[in-house]
Amino acid sequence: MAISSKIEDFLDDIVEMHLSEIRAGNQEYMELNREMVEAGEEIKKVLRPLEEEQRKIFSDLETLRNQEQSIENRLLYRAGIRDAVKLLKEIGVI
Repeated sequence: MAISSKIEDFLDDIVEMHLSEIRAGNQEYMELNREMVEAGEEIKKVLRPLEEEQRKIFSDLETLRNQEQSIENRLLYRAGIRDAVKLLKEIGVI
C-alpha cells in the first residue's frame, strides 16, 4: 500500500471518528438531522407520483451533492491539519 493511501485511510478514520462523536453528542446536529429526516419523508411523498426515471434524476442529484460535500469536507479537514502544523511551527512547538 502506497504511503499516500495510508495517509488517506488514516485521515478518513480520523474524520469518521470525529463525525461519530458529533453525531452522538451535539444537540444542534441531532436536531438538524431530525429535521432532515422529516424533510426527506416529505420529499418522498412529493416524488411518489413521478415516473421512476424522474425519481432517479432526483436521486442521482442527491448522490452527486453528497459526493461533492464529502470531497469538500475531506479537503477542508486536510487544510485544517496543514494550518495546525503551520501554527505549531510558528509558535515553536514543532
